[in-house]
Amino acid sequence: MRNDISGDNNPMKNPIIAKKQGQKMIGDKNPMKRDVVKKKQSESWKKRWNEKRDECVGKIKNGMNKSLVKEKISVAKKKNWQDENYKRKVYVGWNVSRQGKMNKAEKRLFNIIKNIGFVFTGDFSFMIGNKNPDFINFDNKMVIEMFGDIFHTQDEAEQRVKYMNQYGFDCLIIWCDEINKNLSKVEQKIFTFIKNKGWNKDGK
Repeated sequence: MRNDISGDNNPMKNPIIAKKQGQKMIGDKNPMKRDVVKKKQSESWKKRWNEKRDECVGKIKNGMNKSLVKEKISVAKKKNWQDENYKRKVYVGWNVSRQGKMNKAEKRLFNIIKNIGFVFTGDFSFMIGNKNPDFINFDNKMVIEMFGDIFHTQDEAEQRVKYMNQYGFDCLIIWCDEINKNLSKVEQKIFTFIKNKGWNKDGK
């Protein structure tokens, strides 16, 4: 575009001129309806497609690569999860959407610990500092957290344990992947945790 008709000097920015120009393109006046013009446009598109075919197909295949897509999503979510405000918004959203109820993995975990003094507090019914623990045994000041493998890292798990320790709570991290793969190992992990507190499987 020439400099003398760029920006505000462009006559097409004048609504009257733009309207007149638009009327010239209505119906049979539209040059795109002419066979010669349509043919040229089609040939132009085909040429551009042939030149960019390999590149476009490669991008499509990459986009369909599920493992690559999952990895990108995981990286993005983990980055967002570093933001405490983002976490709180997500937690609140989850709580509203599930009406304060446990998800499937949390239910399976709760079935193991409900008879040894733990209660579900992942509905924001109780906070420790600025954290909302999933399960708490108030009498013995123990916390069990359920961490999703996508949203949390091992470093975050270690930091959560230290954070709870600051408030006088012992903390055990259970990973969602552990629940799904080997529930018996999870049970053993939990009972080892409470045993170190001087308890047994009967919660005494």
